[in-house]
Amino acid sequence: MLMGFEQARCPDEPFLVAVDVTGTHSVTVRFQEAETLDSQICTKFKVEWSCSPDFSILAGERQVLEITHSECHISDLVQGQRYYFRVSCGNLRGYSNSVLSSPPSVVPSSWRDVDGKEARFTGVSLKVLDNLFTDMRKARPEFAAEIKDIQESSSPGGETPNVQRRKKTTIKQLFTAASKFQKNLRRGVYLSCILYHEDKVLVTNEDFLPVIEVDETYPSCIYNDFHWLMKVACTWDDVKSLRQDMEKSLNSSSIHFRMKLLQAAAQMQTALCIQDLGQLYHKPLRDSQGTLVISMINYVRSPKSVSVLNSRWLPIGKVVKKASNHDDPNVGEILMASIQEQIMYHQVSSIRLSRGLYLGFLKMHSSVDLIQVVVPSKTPNVLPHCKIRDNPHVSAEEWGGLKCLKGKLSVAVASKSEKNNLEENQSSSMEELASSAFQSEQQRVFVDLVASTARRLFSYMEISPEESHMHRLYDVEVVDLTPEVSFLVAVPPAESACAVPGQRDMLLQRGDLLSLPLQVFEMVHLASYQHNIICRYSRLSCILELDMLLAQHSLREAFSTAEVSQAKERLWKLQEIDSQLNAVKKGIRWLMDLVTFTRDRGCQPVSGSPGIPMRTLLAIGAPSKGKDGSMKGLPNSRSEDTLLLSSSQRAHSLGHQRSRSSVLTASVSATTSPLLSVRSSVVGGQAVPVGSAMSVSGLSTGSGVSAISGNMTATSESQHSLSSEDSAVVNLGNNMNKNPPEEEDDEGGAGSVVVPIPSSGILQVYAAYKTGLASGTSLKVHVTPQTSAREVVDLVVKQLNLAAVLKGKGGPIYSEDRLDNFCLVAVIGARERCLRDDFKPLQLQNPWRKGRLYVRQKHDVLAALDQCARRPTAFL
Repeated sequence: MLMGFEQARCPDEPFLVAVDVTGTHSVTVRFQEAETLDSQICTKFKVEWSCSPDFSILAGERQVLEITHSECHISDLVQGQRYYFRVSCGNLRGYSNSVLSSPPSVVPSSWRDVDGKEARFTGVSLKVLDNLFTDMRKARPEFAAEIKDIQESSSPGGETPNVQRRKKTTIKQLFTAASKFQKNLRRGVYLSCILYHEDKVLVTNEDFLPVIEVDETYPSCIYNDFHWLMKVACTWDDVKSLRQDMEKSLNSSSIHFRMKLLQAAAQMQTALCIQDLGQLYHKPLRDSQGTLVISMINYVRSPKSVSVLNSRWLPIGKVVKKASNHDDPNVGEILMASIQEQIMYHQVSSIRLSRGLYLGFLKMHSSVDLIQVVVPSKTPNVLPHCKIRDNPHVSAEEWGGLKCLKGKLSVAVASKSEKNNLEENQSSSMEELASSAFQSEQQRVFVDLVASTARRLFSYMEISPEESHMHRLYDVEVVDLTPEVSFLVAVPPAESACAVPGQRDMLLQRGDLLSLPLQVFEMVHLASYQHNIICRYSRLSCILELDMLLAQHSLREAFSTAEVSQAKERLWKLQEIDSQLNAVKKGIRWLMDLVTFTRDRGCQPVSGSPGIPMRTLLAIGAPSKGKDGSMKGLPNSRSEDTLLLSSSQRAHSLGHQRSRSSVLTASVSATTSPLLSVRSSVVGGQAVPVGSAMSVSGLSTGSGVSAISGNMTATSESQHSLSSEDSAVVNLGNNMNKNPPEEEDDEGGAGSVVVPIPSSGILQVYAAYKTGLASGTSLKVHVTPQTSAREVVDLVVKQLNLAAVLKGKGGPIYSEDRLDNFCLVAVIGARERCLRDDFKPLQLQNPWRKGRLYVRQKHDVLAALDQCARRPTAFL
């Protein structure tokens, strides 16, 4: 041991050191130890920072003793001060040489420092809404209905709070509840409620959804009342008090239909014995006869919380099968056939994006009475998007790099593009412009990152390169949805930003995209990302609107001078509260500012106008071309990629859904991960066109690793579900499910090239750690000779995380940062061999090929041996 200590030396210098600005006073330094074979062991890291490039005076120093944490978060830095960072590896013998970070220096700052804008969503908005609510309660007359105090929502992830108060079941319901539900829906408007638990849905004894009639007629433009009901859905507890106030203003024709809606909602609450009826479906269902159904959807944690005598729980598949299909279905058949679609919408509309900075795309189309926004059907609470990076914070330096792409530089790029016909000359000219435009390496890297992301986004949205040059980047602000998620937004030219009726647009014909009315999208979006704010605003808006009607009614009835003065004073107070509420509403409605910017025909991509021209961004941020004409750093083929939710995010967002057939969905965006549904895919060496069924799984990694399960099918709409069986076949082939490259022939046409699948094998991997599933759970993994042990470990842990969530188990869920704690081992008898992360499992030789493969935690050295001792061995 003494000889080993004397022969030991300091570790090699770090392989990678990177620094990111994560706040106005904080940065995150990421590092990785040397990966050479003869490198000495590293037991700690030392991070140093200074205000001078030569580190003559250190501003701070920190030791990282936990080597599994490959990053260091540094806070309490001076805003606007430039800092330099370096990292060294260490052990008992000392520290290695320090390595400077990339970029060498950063300035803790925010993009708000450039434009001087305040944050939209802060605690100030909540305090203002609470104060307005208190003022409104004080201004209410004594005869008004009682309004409950504000209750803090404890719903995680912005979901609808599922407070369900069970009422005592009496024999009276046997005669009253059943008579309220309708099955034969004649002309008029109805209210329906879909309550589901796992894979079952609540139906009446006639196997029909609970439906209550609202009225025989409805207004010609029902969308105003529909949007108002969406606000009521944020405060179902106030239905009774709102009804009482409306009954005092029945002489107002504008609220007659809303009174009917509240009456039907109250009847539904009484009949189903629950208070929370859930979230409204994004559109009313309508048949050719004009009959209309407004549908509400809610997840029930326990079927016992719904106590209805004349009802039962049926599997969703059985209910849908009973729905008849013909050319002219009535609204009842449309309602029953859309149950699965509505449940999927309810599930995916509350899922938040993972932490990061995204590039979104705004596309609208208008009708006679609506402006609609195009959104992904899998993530209807955000715009179509593509992830730029994991760090959501944009520094002032990075924002300044984007800002410098407009004005004189955009004119120079346009003139250079016209003069230079040869690609090589054009590339060198753009390099000269880029070097003169950016003041630091950090600006250049950020602009290149945004430009490459924009290309993927335009490719996914099927926008040609010529058309993409006419688009602009929204430069008024970075849309901070939460501290963890932020957006940059690309917008089309003003003349094509909003498609009008009769105008054919291919985006509106795609099955993976959905059109939501502007007000509906805002409600769904804010309910996911700013749940407390939108709930407070909706409640205050509904109550205040009625109070103003009552105040106006009291003013008209006032007779004496004192009564008139008192009524005027109360109305003035309510109008003052309403103006302050509108100011708060304007502050949180970032989409309206974006729409105004997009539709302004003065905002054209020319010098001096608002917006960053995409022509300049794509030209300056264009990757250099190789001799073969391919873009360095970009694939030759056009791809439409889909960003999948990570297992940890699925566990967070779907943990409350203990479903045997829960639907896991993908965020419809363009990233570098393999696409589940594209124009053609390769399966078994054969090209499969879109629309044909192919087995895939809802898991994908950034390195092109995809999973295949025989229990899941992807269609052209990318709708897919994952079976929660304990054993599944998973594929780790790098060429599976990839979009075949498109190569241009001599005539300029595009042809598909089928990439052959290399020789591969199937490994059965067992879990030797706590998964929450049955003991001995295993996964069959389809691997290629290039598949590493680390890829197998990551995929097994993620898939078993997913299975535990879908089966409703209470087992531990392992996040991304804990995957390094697992390893792959081969066990035969009482012998174990731990495989290196870069080892290829197919290269195992005898006798290890006759053993078992286990995934265990590194510190639990006996877990695999103990489990193997309880089970017979088998061939891999």
